This record gives sequence, C-alpha cells and structure tokens, in this order.
Amino acid sequence: MARVGLKRSAIYQRMSDGTFPRSRSLGPKCAVWVEAEIDAWIDEVVQAP
Repeated sequence: MARVGLKRSAIYQRMSDGTFPRSRSLGPKCAVWVEAEIDAWIDEVVQAP
C-alpha cells in the first residue's frame, strides 16, 4: 500500500478488474506480490497519458 499509494480496497478492486497484479497467497492470512510485477505496473502507470 505504501509503495503504490493505494488503499487496500482499491488494490483488491483493481485486481478484480485486471488492472493490478494478482497477489500470491502464502497462507490463510498472508498475501504477497511479486516485486517485479509491481515495478512493471508502476512503470506502466507512469508512462500512461
């Protein structure tokens, strides 16, 4: 959340829309994202008009 500047609900909404990288589950209460996928998403957002 700190890295992308979005609230948790916005992240999960964008994941549902397919406009944000999917998380990976490490357990019932632990979700993680691949850093390279987040970096690519940030680059894509920065370059969008």
